[in-house]
Amino acid sequence: MFRRFGAWRFLVLLPLLPAGCASAGRASDPRDAQAAEVSGAVRAERRGRPHGSDPAAGGEIALGDEARARGGEAGAADAEAAGTWRTVGRSVQNRPIEAVEFGSGAEVTLVLGGFHGDERAAAELARALCHWLPRIGDRIDGRRVVLVPLVNPDGYATHSRRNARGVDLNRNFPTANWRAGTDRPRTHPGPAPASEPETRAVIDLVETLRPAKIVSIHDPLKVNNHDGPGAAAIARAMAAVNGYPVSGYIGYPTPGSFGTWAGKERGIAVVTLEVERGRLAVEHNLGAVLAAVLHPAGGGSADSAAGAVRLPGRGPAEPESADRAPAVERGE
Repeated sequence: MFRRFGAWRFLVLLPLLPAGCASAGRASDPRDAQAAEVSGAVRAERRGRPHGSDPAAGGEIALGDEARARGGEAGAADAEAAGTWRTVGRSVQNRPIEAVEFGSGAEVTLVLGGFHGDERAAAELARALCHWLPRIGDRIDGRRVVLVPLVNPDGYATHSRRNARGVDLNRNFPTANWRAGTDRPRTHPGPAPASEPETRAVIDLVETLRPAKIVSIHDPLKVNNHDGPGAAAIARAMAAVNGYPVSGYIGYPTPGSFGTWAGKERGIAVVTLEVERGRLAVEHNLGAVLAAVLHPAGGGSADSAAGAVRLPGRGPAEPESADRAPAVERGE
């Protein structure tokens, strides 16, 4: 459903949820069998497909209507099977910013990928989710998932953190702590809050959907960073799958960030999922995103959500202190 940018490469990493992967001592959860069935179907399909090109090479991405146009009948069938696509905005260079919706129900989880075009592992995970979530279908407990795989298509096309006007979109949100100017060009906040069309597209989508939960995917910090009420519990559910620390502080100031705007100032549960770089980023985090989707918006046990997506060989991790910040290079 994409323009052959390596989607099938991701499926090599998808034998995540085989039958019997429930942790010892835990009662069998029917969602384990559902997830195992999904995984088995994906593995069976993968065996008959060639690998694609290396996504690290960059280039354009075809999603939704564009995939239909490029792929003919096969592309149309693939796109239709993958959910309901729509264009929610345009980039500075007029590339479409597209969203795809899966499932149904009153509770909405919004997943955002590709704020920074040079965060390739984050982009790989978002694209893998496009292919993987349709396999879940209506089994996500009456929930809706809306996924924007690429918030910054111009930056992705040029391997740039920033958009085509040189603005860091994750410093461009209209927060109380937004400030003009920066000593670091790579985090340039723009001439004014929400000056960029990509930022405004995300704001409009959040205000339209009113999601209960948001997962924003970045790399490379390996942390489940939370903002907003209820987000810490969701981050712990994700940590039980990916083994990353849980933190309420990313380790450095982020004025004008999406997490501050949506989480701290609008009261939405936001987890900024900072994935590792390399081939394991997708394997370790498909289940973590599903744990966020399954986690009750109003709270609940982290184990109840993570139990449905336990990874083989990665039993429930012991989440680290919520006050611990990652002492590594900057991502978000």
